[in-house]
Amino acid sequence: MYRYQVWLSIDEVDDEGELLKTMNTTKLEDYPTFEEAKALESYIHSLLGG
Repeated sequence: MYRYQVWLSIDEVDDEGELLKTMNTTKLEDYPTFEEAKALESYIHSLLGG
């Protein structure tokens, strides 16, 4: 089994770019094959524009 973990941080900043608040989330997904876990990684990268 392969586990894919996504960690996301969303920062709230003011007009000058100073940090006001950070919100973190973690998502774990288990997949039976490496190919399925890798497909999720590719999908997430495409959503982020990378």
